[in-house]
Amino acid sequence: ILLIENNITYMSSTIDDFSGFFSPKKEMTQFHVKKVINRSLVLFQNKNTDVIINIDIGNDIVIKSYENELIQVIMVLLENAIYNFQTANIKEKTVHLYAGKRKNTLEISILDNGGGIPSEIIDRIFEPYFSTKFKGQGIGVGLYMAKMLVEESMNGKLLVEVRNKNTHFKIQLPRRIDE
Repeated sequence: ILLIENNITYMSSTIDDFSGFFSPKKEMTQFHVKKVINRSLVLFQNKNTDVIINIDIGNDIVIKSYENELIQVIMVLLENAIYNFQTANIKEKTVHLYAGKRKNTLEISILDNGGGIPSEIIDRIFEPYFSTKFKGQGIGVGLYMAKMLVEESMNGKLLVEVRNKNTHFKIQLPRRIDE
């Protein structure tokens, strides 16, 4: 029941966040990145049955940004990885999630071994309504919205690369912390 309540709260927050996406009234808050990652994983756990998720994030990484929007971006990237696992024949499905500080930048990386994104479509994955999913399974706005949230709302960058059949998403955000 707690998981259902968490999912309902998250969905309600998502609706509020998307409706206020361009609102000048939203405020940044300062938060621990590890707590946001853990909140994302709690919301995500009901979809994750046989995927190993390795986390390497220090307790001391703090950022000032939009917490709920960051959770939404992480959820989209995790859901993308899980979908890729469903279409690939991988025995040990693994996602590595790590974060690190670089001067005034925070980088969150999500790396999965789900086979990678084919080179012929990698340049299109952030386009609105572009999807590799069958009809009824997605409309192709998840990665587009994730990129919009990171780049337009949080003034960061969302990058992707594929190496050795591993997909590596990088979220780069200005830290803007009050130290």
